[in-house]
Amino acid sequence: MRRPAPRAVDWRMMWGAIAVAIACGCLFLANAAPPSTESRSANPPDAAAHERYAAARLQLAELKVARAEDLIRRMPGLLTQTDMRRLRNRVVLLGEQLEATRRLPHGNAVDAQEAAARVRVRIAAEDLEAARAVRARNPAVISDNELQQLEVKCEIARLRLELWSDPSFRRSPVDVMQMQIDQLTDFVVDAVDSIDGAPAMQRQ
Repeated sequence: MRRPAPRAVDWRMMWGAIAVAIACGCLFLANAAPPSTESRSANPPDAAAHERYAAARLQLAELKVARAEDLIRRMPGLLTQTDMRRLRNRVVLLGEQLEATRRLPHGNAVDAQEAAARVRVRIAAEDLEAARAVRARNPAVISDNELQQLEVKCEIARLRLELWSDPSFRRSPVDVMQMQIDQLTDFVVDAVDSIDGAPAMQRQ
């Protein structure tokens, strides 16, 4: 008897379920009792562990950059400038997150998101600048539409940073959670759109 073929994964439903689960968790935390003064103190008992964790993530990113630079020296052209920019910008991001952890070992998610938004602004600007340079050398390589998309991505990154930098939503834990849910939803929608727009393939 022939076994039925496995069903393809419905990525839209999967990402939607993940978003709902995380949103429910955020709402639960938002409605929970506020943390005690002791847990929000400048030096909680596990502050050193949080700092070592953040420092280790930064060290790993630095090692990846060093490895990539070594590969480029031995095999020029193996990695693109875009690859290297992203690796180096991740080091910048994790460095900022380490500083946020040192300032506030617990509850620094908003500072971390703001740092990530700053790095995304930098990446978007560098991608746009690189595309303009390529287009100046050979206009046929980058179309008007592709250039406009990069310009809009820069604007989206700038506006996302503006949202995270707005101090007004930090006044209420519920507002902070809602901001995180809204941004998570945007990322999920963008991820689903990227999957749907990818070349047709079996997703099993």
